[in-house]
Amino acid sequence: MSEIKSFSVEYLGGHPMYMKKDKGELRLSSTDIQFWSGRFSKKLRFSVPLSDIKKVTVQESSKITLTRALLLGFASLIFKKKKKFLVLYFDVGGVESGAIFDFPKDIGDKRKTEMMQEIMKAKMSISREG
Repeated sequence: MSEIKSFSVEYLGGHPMYMKKDKGELRLSSTDIQFWSGRFSKKLRFSVPLSDIKKVTVQESSKITLTRALLLGFASLIFKKKKKFLVLYFDVGGVESGAIFDFPKDIGDKRKTEMMQEIMKAKMSISREG
């Protein structure tokens, strides 16, 4: 398992095992995507196998529908100014879930787009191997 990409992010919620808004690091490896946080020592808060990721998008806050926002637990997003977020859709125990990440100081959404592209590349490479 080698690390492909890593970015500082703000996690806004959506994973059923960790619903707390938090700042940390989003790490992509060849097998999964992980969210780490902690002030002095980083702790793994959750990971999602690449095989469980159904979709990854960069979405404007206005495009995240009220229903989706309520299901994912962060309705406050729809009332903020236009901003883009990285949204991961995945299955946890057969239930579709989603996690939303903001990338601070991401001028022109380059980091979000780069992470989205790297996730899609990593998914394609594991599907070719499997």
